[in-house]
Amino acid sequence: MEGKNNLTNERWFTMEPMRYWAPPASMNKELRRAHLEEMASSGNYLWSEKFDGNFTRAVITHDRAALQTRGISKVTGTYSELQDKVFFWNDVVKAFNQGDTVILGELYLPGGIDKDVGAIARCLTKKALERQKSIKLEWRIFDVLALDGMDMINSPIEERVAYIPEVVRRINNPLVQGITYHEMTMNFFDEINDIFSRGGEGAVCYKKGVPYTPGKRSSAWTTMKVKQEISSDIDCFITGVEPATRLYTGKDMGTWPFWENIRPKEKLCGKYFMDYQ
Repeated sequence: MEGKNNLTNERWFTMEPMRYWAPPASMNKELRRAHLEEMASSGNYLWSEKFDGNFTRAVITHDRAALQTRGISKVTGTYSELQDKVFFWNDVVKAFNQGDTVILGELYLPGGIDKDVGAIARCLTKKALERQKSIKLEWRIFDVLALDGMDMINSPIEERVAYIPEVVRRINNPLVQGITYHEMTMNFFDEINDIFSRGGEGAVCYKKGVPYTPGKRSSAWTTMKVKQEISSDIDCFITGVEPATRLYTGKDMGTWPFWENIRPKEKLCGKYFMDYQ
C-alpha cells in the first residue's frame, strides 16, 4: 500500500494525539453494557488490552528522532521527550532509516501503574536510568501511523495494526512488545473479566475502517475505553489471594459462611451446612 505524505517531517513531531472516547459518569453500568453488546454483536469492531502506562509516540525521520509524551512541556512549549530515559531507544532508531516512521505505544513498568511510569519519566535522565536498575520500562506498541515513508494516517485501524508484528520484529528488543488485536464478539465479556481478575487496566475497542484523527476525541461508536469501575464507598480491593495456611476441619459448621457446590463449582455464601453433611 502506497500513501502520499500529507504531513511534513516537522508536523509529525507537533501533531496533537487522537483522544479515545470514554463513557461519562452519567452513563450507568447497564447502559455501558448495552452499548458494548451492540458493538460486539455488530461484527464491526476490534479490541485490544490496555495497559496502565503512559502514551508515547516515536517519530523517526532523516533529520531527527524522538520518543514523545502526550503532554506539552511548560518549559519548552513542545511535547516532552523521553528517548534518553529508556533502554530500548537505540534499537528503535536503528530499525527505521528508510523514511518517516511514526509508532504509537504505551510506556509500561511491569508490576507498576501509570504513576510509577510518570515518576521515572519526570526525572532527569541520569536519575531516570538509575531508577530502572531492577525493572526497566517497556514499550507496548498499539498503532503504526507511518512506516519507511509510507503514510498510513488515513488508513483504517485494521490495516495500520497489521504492521505491528513487523515493527516489533525489526526493533528486536525484549523490552518492546506488540499489542494483540482481537475480533470483538460476545466472548469479549469473558475476556475483559479475565483481564480485570488479574489486575489488568482494561481494553480499548475500535471500529473497523476508522482512520487516525489527530487532535480529535472519537465518537462513542468509533472507539471506547473499557475500564474497571470501583465505587467511591469501597475502601480497598483484592489484588491477589494467598493459599490457605491450614485446612478447615468442620468446627462450627452451623456458622460457616463459605461453601462450594461441588457439581457446578459455584461459590456460595450463607448457611449451607445442612446441604453438605
